[in-house]
Amino acid sequence: QSDKQDILCLCFSPSEETLVASTSKNQLYSITMSLTEISKGEPAHFEYLMYPLHSASITGLATCIRKPLIATCSLDRSVRIWNYESNTL
Repeated sequence: QSDKQDILCLCFSPSEETLVASTSKNQLYSITMSLTEISKGEPAHFEYLMYPLHSASITGLATCIRKPLIATCSLDRSVRIWNYESNTL
């Protein structure tokens, strides 16, 4: 399912521990940026942050400084607030 998707936007959490990517197929993926894993040369893999709930392209992505929240807006004229710690919308 992850093949042939273009990354449209990348955004770090305020602590820079998590990287979130939005793609051309209205998907959000996250990856934990652990220095220990990177220094060992282990491959890193993106995981679903949430399954797609936008019906059109995501046009904006922002993170909250004080809470584990990500906001997305879309051409479907909706705004979604995601909690990336509890994996809820």
